[in-house]
Amino acid sequence: MRFISTDLRLFELTSKSSPPLPLPTMASKYAKPMQIPADFPDILRNFTREVLRQQGKVETKEAIYAFGSQYFKELVAKQSGANKAADDATLSALTPTYIKMEEDAIKEFLIVAFNDAQQQDGGMVVYEQFKQDEMESILRETFQRADKDEIGALSRPAFMDAIRDADLGLTRREVNVLMSEAPIAEDDPNIVVYPDFVPICFPVLKDTYVQGISEAHSNPEWIAQYLLEVFASGDSESTGLLTVAEITRLFRAADVGLTRLQIIVVMAEAQEDNTGFVNYERFAVKVSGMVVALTNVDSQQAYAAYLQRYRKTSEYYTVLDLNQHTFEQSLSRALEAVDESRRGVLVREEVVGAIRNAVPEISDRQLRSLMALSDPDEMGELDYNLITQSAFQALQKLQEYDMMVAEA
Repeated sequence: MRFISTDLRLFELTSKSSPPLPLPTMASKYAKPMQIPADFPDILRNFTREVLRQQGKVETKEAIYAFGSQYFKELVAKQSGANKAADDATLSALTPTYIKMEEDAIKEFLIVAFNDAQQQDGGMVVYEQFKQDEMESILRETFQRADKDEIGALSRPAFMDAIRDADLGLTRREVNVLMSEAPIAEDDPNIVVYPDFVPICFPVLKDTYVQGISEAHSNPEWIAQYLLEVFASGDSESTGLLTVAEITRLFRAADVGLTRLQIIVVMAEAQEDNTGFVNYERFAVKVSGMVVALTNVDSQQAYAAYLQRYRKTSEYYTVLDLNQHTFEQSLSRALEAVDESRRGVLVREEVVGAIRNAVPEISDRQLRSLMALSDPDEMGELDYNLITQSAFQALQKLQEYDMMVAEA
């Protein structure tokens, strides 16, 4: 579900004069009861504000983690009255349990926290950057700089360049929509009259975003096309082929609202040819329906209802007829037995062989999911500890999805 990234983007498109856009909510009927620490909404808002102030600097998940680590270390140091960063032992002792949750639990926790924060603020969470008047001011100044002749108009290429130079963090789709709405000169359709454009920019973006969220994420064709464009951006030679590692990396960058383990579930469909490459166009089409099922709000509600029942069964706690402890122990021993040098890394073929020896019943789809858990290094070797740490949860998620589809 694309809750967190959606909410942050909505902060940027909230006008002082317009009513707040509703944040997505999890149906209370299915939500797991959680107690929100009293100060958590304020902490979350403050941290969110600091992240969003780092425009262009903190954009990837890894960068956010690094920024967050430093941010909270400095915060702990200030609160303890020290000017030096808190050491790891102190930080660990002060870290609440909810910060150590699994990714899916954190996601659900944050959704509840966002909704709680929304209620506390009278139904509005405000981000102090890129209000309507500020966006208009930035655009106006950018267009005026580009308008060397000071005629109040720009050619379409210059206009598009100016929008990009404004550094508003717009997506390609948003830029295209703005270009289609740009007022043109009466005598020349290739000239844009930018003073008439500035006042309509913000409303157009807001409408586009809300419409895009509600429509695009329920449309498998849109998802397939979007993923195809993302994958093609990593195909410098236009071969139509990428490795599993490349597709996994690009999938994460695509930000379609999937968690790390959900991406691993989707990678079960990344079937390689005999040279080790995946036809990413076929893959994008094949998984688009999975992405919709895993991110669409209506699907999520049905999914939550099913999981509530499924997680009460004994089957939920086993993978390939093994419980988590036995599964992880078997996998770890098989991989370590092959790793004679005890370096914690193996080439792909060795990892595949060890996994098949540990759990002979594993299917090709399940194996593909596990292999996506670790990216090869520059020597083509995989850190197999990354696989053993998350293998059970990954196959559990894949099993959940398959059972849900079978039930539908």
